[in-house]
Amino acid sequence: YTKWLDFEKFEWLAQNLYDMDRNGKRVVVLQSGGDIDLSVYNPDCDSKQSGQNFLLVFNTTEAVNLVGSNDSCPYLASVLAPFSHVTLMDEAIYLDGWVVADTFETAGDTESSLRIRGNGFKGDMLCWETEAPTVSPTVGPTSGPTTKGYLGTNADNIIFNDVPDDETSDTSDPDTTSNKAGSNGDPHFRTWKNEHFEYHGQCDMILTKDDNFAGGLGIEVQIRTKLVRYWSYIKSAAIRIGDDILEVQGSGNPTNEETNYWVNFNYNEELHTIGGFPVTLTKGGAPIRNFKIDLSSKYPGLYIHINTYKEFVRVDFKHGTEEAYGNTVGLLGDFKTGETLGRDGTTVIDDFTMYGNEWQVLPIDTMLFHDISQPQFPKTCMEPEDPRGDRRRRLGEATVNIEQAEAACARISDELDRKDCVYDVLATQDLGMIGAF
Repeated sequence: YTKWLDFEKFEWLAQNLYDMDRNGKRVVVLQSGGDIDLSVYNPDCDSKQSGQNFLLVFNTTEAVNLVGSNDSCPYLASVLAPFSHVTLMDEAIYLDGWVVADTFETAGDTESSLRIRGNGFKGDMLCWETEAPTVSPTVGPTSGPTTKGYLGTNADNIIFNDVPDDETSDTSDPDTTSNKAGSNGDPHFRTWKNEHFEYHGQCDMILTKDDNFAGGLGIEVQIRTKLVRYWSYIKSAAIRIGDDILEVQGSGNPTNEETNYWVNFNYNEELHTIGGFPVTLTKGGAPIRNFKIDLSSKYPGLYIHINTYKEFVRVDFKHGTEEAYGNTVGLLGDFKTGETLGRDGTTVIDDFTMYGNEWQVLPIDTMLFHDISQPQFPKTCMEPEDPRGDRRRRLGEATVNIEQAEAACARISDELDRKDCVYDVLATQDLGMIGAF
């Protein structure tokens, strides 16, 4: 086959493809094998799904068994598993696309009736760009520049096209204090001065707020965290600009194709603007959503991103300037000094447990979420007993070790973000957490 195919390119794709769902084309990347029932990704056996528009990718050496669903739905997908032994089970009826595998076989009492139709995937794919193909499976995207690129499947070679503006942003603005500030995932906070801290309590908190934002329009961002054993994560984020509120929530259900958001407390209401600023929504596969608020009409080059990866929510303020955020208060600290100030505007709080409770949403604040979640003041934020100690004890039971976590997070250029990524991978035991960064 080497006369017609360069198998290293299939291997490179498996290592570097990224979940994507756009323009009717879908790519799902899995880091483990086992029995794979396609009904998880097509629960209604929608015949519009086919090998031409759905690609299932395996970046693993584990064996992959393509099993049929209980409703006798055929396997409407193409499969890329260049490091795995792939078995197509007879209950799958037929596979609509093609299979690329290290080795392949059919199995079952009626395997002789199985068919592979060869309706191969046709569409663009989203990749992490690396300098050259690698030749062995990885535990995550390969190390290299953090640039995303779109790969045209009809190209003779691997060629990266420009990423649309909603996937990146201009960094040339001279009036920039830091590349970004915000919070993400297993709560890591990055202040306006690019200092990182963690807080693992569960409650509603004010991330940032300024009543005079955009000439008196006002802005406020609240986050809602959820405690899981010895760590927590951001479950929801709500942003108010002017009189409009956008709330975004992740989903841990892999079959949930919906985007969970509320506009002025109404679920999935039509969304075009918030406070007069344009909002765009990009879908990157079932677990990934990206809401981008474009502030350029008032503050050129500034954006706010609210991203979800599975149940984890992240908020980023891209290229913040003093003109836009110079008077903000909240967990992101003082824009000018970087100090983590209390509500009185003068007290510096270096104990981040105290700091998180200081910025818990109070009755005097306006609740931005569509529902109530405990605890609410006067109850304080729920705290894990010993987040660092419990984490160390549990590492002995882990299926993902620190070397694997470091390899998965190696592509992240910022050292502190990379450490946060390693912590999240170890805490969740999910190598896919790289998708939250």
